[in-house]
Formats: sequence, structure tokens, C-alpha cells
Amino acid sequence: MLAIEADFVKPVFRPPLCLAIVFAALKFGATAWLLEDPLLKTKKDTRKLLEDESAGGNAGGSKQAQVMIKLVLRLVFSVLAAYTFVQDVATLASGFAINAWPQRFHGIAMVLAFSPNTASGVAAACTRELTTAWSGRLPGCAQPDCRSSSELIALLYGHSIASVYVPAFLIVGLLYGFLGALIVTYAMLRDLLTLPYRLYEGSLNDIWIALPVFLAYLLWTATYNGIILFYFFLVKRRYPDLAARMKAAGAELKPKRELPHKVAARMIGMARDAAVVGGTRIIGNARGEASPELQMLEADLPLAPEKECEEEIEDACIMNDHGLALVCSAKVFLCITVPMIQLAVIVATRVYLGMDPWNAALHSFQERTWAHYFLHVSEMRAQDVPSLLWLYL
Repeated sequence: MLAIEADFVKPVFRPPLCLAIVFAALKFGATAWLLEDPLLKTKKDTRKLLEDESAGGNAGGSKQAQVMIKLVLRLVFSVLAAYTFVQDVATLASGFAINAWPQRFHGIAMVLAFSPNTASGVAAACTRELTTAWSGRLPGCAQPDCRSSSELIALLYGHSIASVYVPAFLIVGLLYGFLGALIVTYAMLRDLLTLPYRLYEGSLNDIWIALPVFLAYLLWTATYNGIILFYFFLVKRRYPDLAARMKAAGAELKPKRELPHKVAARMIGMARDAAVVGGTRIIGNARGEASPELQMLEADLPLAPEKECEEEIEDACIMNDHGLALVCSAKVFLCITVPMIQLAVIVATRVYLGMDPWNAALHSFQERTWAHYFLHVSEMRAQDVPSLLWLYL
């Protein structure tokens, strides 16, 4: 481990790659449940729940208990996030005191990549913002009670942690992620191609880079697809009538079509085919011709009455809205890719500081073995316990 890594990254924040992906998935699920992710509801249902809150309807005993539990858990999450933020600032301050500016920039990237708040911020992104946009008011602004207080805490927590960490993390991913990914790919291919020769010579490395990368890719793929399918399953189960109506009309989105690059490609195509000129929406390409997909829609589907269009807008959810499906897909993608970006940041930093690519990747994987992780956990200081707990949540 380089000296700069010891200054800016806690060893307990560097578990094996597969374990880190599991932690990120657990954090995504816990955040989605605690913040009541609106992507699991329709626009109309979200608005109705907030209107019921404003009306101040009396909740039953079990309902009131659930509200209290979520209020306490949201307070715990907020305290842990605030504690981690203070720890991140303290780590940067101590690292800045003993490092010059080139190393300081790498230190900022490492702190942002390895902070537990980063994955939490990605998971919390757009949750309360969507709720606010759909309801037309700030959640938690009804009469003062436990429900309103809980919603206000969720709003402050979700917006603060996402706005502080997510934009900076995206910049770090652009500056370090691509280089780190290229180096890891190079090291994996070199390890695979030279394996027969090293077996013949009897000069095997302490760790086979290709194996953890391959296992992490399989786990990442299974986790991503599993979360997306689970989201669609929950929405279908919650709104069976809407799902049946959409299936009959042939307008249902398929989960396997909601891969990030496919959704992004369709959104770019929609932006290309649609323009607003003088308040009039014009559909077509640059030559004024309608796209083939739009021609098929116009030929097969009659124009819906205004009332039906309004109902479709009110029933907007990930099953029938490309934009919401893209938001869901992007959030899951970014959250479970955080461990990959962490590895890429370390590898790229070592190369930036003069280490050759092969040794940069080899040493990075050697330091993320199970034996190293359990050793660091056993030597953990008492003040690191809240940060480790927050890493799991």
C-alpha cells in the first residue's frame, strides 16, 4: 500500500470485490425501503399518500408503529451519514497536512470513492425529488406529527447526501474510472495469456487477477438484473390492474430492455425525433420525416382521448415510462458499480504516481483478499465501528 493510500483510505473500506458489490446492493435496498422509493409506485399513488398525510387521517396502531420505526431509522441513517461526512473531512484535512497538491487531488478522489456516503447518495438520488415533483409540494409540510417529521428528515437526508457526493463521484469516475478499467482489463488478459507459461515454469503469482474479476463480473450482472427484475415484480404485484391493462395494449416495458445503454439509446433517439418550435411539438427527423417507430405507432394506434392521456400520465411508473425506467436503471447501475470505481481509483492513482500498470493492478488485488480484510477488521479501532456499520447499511 502506498503512503498516500494509508493517509486517505481506511483499510476496512477495502473488502474483496465481490463482498463490496454485496454491500452496495444491500445499501441500495435499505435506502430504497427507508426512503419509500417512488419508483416502486405510480405518480397517482404517491400523490394520494401525501394527500392523506395532509388530511391528517388517523392511522391504525400497526401503521403508527411503522411510522415510528421509520422515523427512528431515518434519524439513525442521518446521524451515520453526518458522522461519516465529518470523518471524510477530517481524513482530507489530515492528509492535506502531509501531502502536496498532486497527491491531495488523488486523496480527494479516494475519499469520495471509498466513503460509505457515496453509495448511499447514489441510492437516495431522485427519491425525494420525484416525490416532491409528483406531489407539487415539499413532503413533511403537513400538520406537525410523526409522519410529517419523518418525511422531512427523509427529504433533508436524501437531498443533502445525494447533492454533496454524487456529482463529485461522477467526476472522479470520469477521471479515474476509464484508466483504471483499462489497466485492470490489461492485467486480466495478461494473466490469462501468460498462465500456461507460468504453470510450466512454476512461477505463479500470489493471486490470479482474472478469477476475482470474472467472479465480480458475474456477481455484478446477477445483482443488477436481480434488482431490476425485483423492481418490476413489485410494481406489477402492487398494481395488477394497470399491468393487465398495459399488457393488453402492448405498451408494457420489458425489464430486459431496460439495460442502461439501451434505455439511453432510446432516449437519445426520442430527443432527436422530437423538437419544440414556437410552442408546437414537431415529431420527425432533420428532414421532416417521421421515424419508422413513430410511423408504426401512428398506423397501429388511434389517438387517445384527452381523459385517457391524463390517466396515463397519472399512472406513470417504471412499467410504462421510459424516463422513470432509465432513472431506475441508472441508479442501480451506479450504486453497484461503486466498488468497481473504487478499485479503478486505486489502480489509476498508482499509475499516475509512477507505478507500472501490471504491478499497480497486481498489488491492488493482493490487498483486497479475504485474509487481508479480516485482519483489518480485527485490528479496527473503536471510532471506526460506526463507519463500518454504515458501510453495510
